[in-house]
Amino acid sequence: MANRLAACLLSAVSAVTLVFVLAASAEPNAGASVAASGQAASPPAGGGTWQSAQIVPGLAALNSDGGASTSSISCAAPGDCTAVGYYENDSGDTQPFVASQTAGTWGDAQQVRGLATLDTGDEAELSSVSCAAAGDCTAGGELEQSSGAYQAFVVTQASGTWGKAEVLPGTRALNAGGAAIVDAVSCTDPGDCTAAGTYIDANSEHQAFVATQTAGAWASAAELPGLGALNSDGYVQLAAQSLSCAEPGDCSLGGSYNASSSTQAFLANQQSGTWQAAAEVPGTATLNTGGDAHVTSVSCPAAGDCTAVGGFYDADGYQPFAVTESGGTWGDASQLPGTAALNTGGDGAAYSVSCASAGDCAAGGYYKGSDGYQAFVAGETSGTWANATELDGIGKLNTGGDALVNSLSCPAPGDCSAVGSYETTGGGEQVFDVGEADGSWGDAQQIPGTGTLNTAADAYAQSVSCATPGSCSTGGWYEETDVGYEGFVATEIAATKTTVGLSRTSVSYGDENAERLSVTVTATGASPAGTVTLLVGTSKLCTVTLAGGTGSCTPSATRLSAGPAKITADYAGSGVFSPSASAARTLTITRAATSTSLSLSAATASYGHEQTEHLTVKVVADNAGPPAGSVTITAGRTTVCVIDLKAGQGSCSLTAKQLSPGTYHLIARYPAVRDYATSASPAKTLKVTK
Repeated sequence: MANRLAACLLSAVSAVTLVFVLAASAEPNAGASVAASGQAASPPAGGGTWQSAQIVPGLAALNSDGGASTSSISCAAPGDCTAVGYYENDSGDTQPFVASQTAGTWGDAQQVRGLATLDTGDEAELSSVSCAAAGDCTAGGELEQSSGAYQAFVVTQASGTWGKAEVLPGTRALNAGGAAIVDAVSCTDPGDCTAAGTYIDANSEHQAFVATQTAGAWASAAELPGLGALNSDGYVQLAAQSLSCAEPGDCSLGGSYNASSSTQAFLANQQSGTWQAAAEVPGTATLNTGGDAHVTSVSCPAAGDCTAVGGFYDADGYQPFAVTESGGTWGDASQLPGTAALNTGGDGAAYSVSCASAGDCAAGGYYKGSDGYQAFVAGETSGTWANATELDGIGKLNTGGDALVNSLSCPAPGDCSAVGSYETTGGGEQVFDVGEADGSWGDAQQIPGTGTLNTAADAYAQSVSCATPGSCSTGGWYEETDVGYEGFVATEIAATKTTVGLSRTSVSYGDENAERLSVTVTATGASPAGTVTLLVGTSKLCTVTLAGGTGSCTPSATRLSAGPAKITADYAGSGVFSPSASAARTLTITRAATSTSLSLSAATASYGHEQTEHLTVKVVADNAGPPAGSVTITAGRTTVCVIDLKAGQGSCSLTAKQLSPGTYHLIARYPAVRDYATSASPAKTLKVTK
């Protein structure tokens, strides 16, 4: 198959599988299975912020011979993902690894346990992983035995702990030709997964198998029903993301087979735990006049409601198609709308599809135009496909004219992420990501950090998975000068929105602890965790630890001064969610109410001896500390004395002959001072005698 689709299928193949491919090159349309990225309906999304890519932690120490790649990623929850792949040890042999991300932080790559007990030869790899829940994943691949034969194997993680590898039951008996691999795994519940792959039978023909895991135990693999009758030339290919399960026992699988020296696309359904006979994709007999069709990706958001995409060959060249299953019945395949106008060079295919719900999908792939190979995306809404379009921004990146969307995932309708590769003018390969939010695709951009890592200018993004919109992880490989190939991972953290609420809009000074400040941090499809700091200007008011994306706190008494306080909430972010700050809310702090009292040492004083009279004042405030300032004592319009308060109280003495003989009504007045309101004492009567 001399089209770009064949090159795409081969580009993701590891060293071990490549041996298998070359050995089979005498077969018509020889190709290779590619690493599945888990459930096709598991997810990437727009609206987040990609963090800088990094080599898988711990992988550099393992990968002593420079031949590593992240083959597949699956994310069960934001920041909780698993990556699998392979590396080359110091003997140049390929070995499998697993790596887990928790709360946005990647742990070290680990070697797979139990391989030594499986009569292994020198090489093994993992090509596919699917996680039904955080810490509950299943991965599959192939291993070499001492006889030189390759066997399909699986390994399962339960509650965060990886078990030992095992040869997939039943595949030894099928694999008489000694070349079997698990190409794809899809898990719907912890310990409930389906695996699909290929093997060589006793007649040296390539066939496909399927196997089901229930409650953590694998049933014996079996040949995919009906495919043997179709596959008269004896060669089957399963593409990168061509297995998807919506529920335990309800899956769809697609690929291609050879018959009469041509390649045809097939689909097969599992219903209620039983695989139905594989059949040629409806409608492709009419489309595929050139005899070269493939299903490359399948996504099933609900049992019996799936979408598959791929490519076919007609008089104008290779073309992308899509086909939809509704209620358990597949409709006719048709060329993706808009691709005929784009694909003037006659070499295109849809390479990945993801459906957030039935009839709401996105597909991506490549086409050949006047400026070389370009990447496209197409969206389906309520069962209708819109015209495919070139990715925004890819033209500026893809100056070498060789781009494609390799993997795509949609956790919600209109919210997707896609990754792929492009070529620079100098011929170097780089990797890009692009997000869709609310139905609109953004501009493609180089995955941050990959330019620094990829010093030899050769990189490929293998897989992307998003748990919620904007919470994704991707992985693949890059080439480092004088080191070789390394596996990378990159994480997208979801955008957040922070709001602050007030239990009341006004509170008096000293009574601030009656105010309840609430915060809410939202992200599409998820409830962020972490801490939020409530601020007045740049001064910290209180700190909230989020639970389910919400929380509250109470300011301490006398924390705020009288007047308007502009309160904002500052979310610190996490390894999963991006930081955000709220708009300001105004809380008005009114002055604390005060009460002023006046007492006389005596009700009567003699003229000329008024100094024996002592006047004492006390000012208290509700829920606040003792007011500062001064109190003025007056007798009518006459100021008798001014007292500077200490701890809210003070006193003064009259001076001799200060008041003429008569009767006076003394009042102590406290003026408004900073955070305290004005008040006056009741009048006290003082009689000055002759």
